[in-house]
Amino acid sequence: MTAHRCRSTTWMAASVVLCGMTVGAFTASSAGLLRPIQRRPTRAIQATISIYEVVPNAGHLGSVVLTGGITDTGSDHIGVLDRGTMDKIVLSRGTFEVSDPFLQKGYIHGSARMNVRTCSLVLQTTTSESFSHGTGAYRGISGMLHPSLTRVSVLPHRSRGSCGGVNSSQTKSVEWLEGTGMVLLHGTS
Repeated sequence: MTAHRCRSTTWMAASVVLCGMTVGAFTASSAGLLRPIQRRPTRAIQATISIYEVVPNAGHLGSVVLTGGITDTGSDHIGVLDRGTMDKIVLSRGTFEVSDPFLQKGYIHGSARMNVRTCSLVLQTTTSESFSHGTGAYRGISGMLHPSLTRVSVLPHRSRGSCGGVNSSQTKSVEWLEGTGMVLLHGTS
């Protein structure tokens, strides 16, 4: 166990800070004395999580399973926030928002394999996503996730033997996301 020594103690108008940690907050009474403000204790938990998600037909609602430091299940409402660039994860014990670079920039730093004979397409990419704006058990969440995304599609066959477009209503797809990252929860206990 390593002991950390404080070089100085800082008194601030609204709080007492020792070694960079807020120890307590105080208010001044009419006599000019300080008395503590009653506050619920906070907890900070840093944990590694893994996320698994499946989105049928490349839609806007995915099924999500989290394991590790957070174990919960729910849904990913894809592109519903910030003009279509943020996802809202709704789980059984709360919600949080996730930046979605796939919606912001499309498939980046990835690969595509097209089989023109069968009109099947496999897209794979990786990126980074950040967590924020948690509610319930995830209040104060922050952190980064480094997922990989795979999308497999079967495109419609055209009359001349070529393949239809990826965005065709006849295209059938499934995509899944898998990744690991670190989260920090700053909630109240």
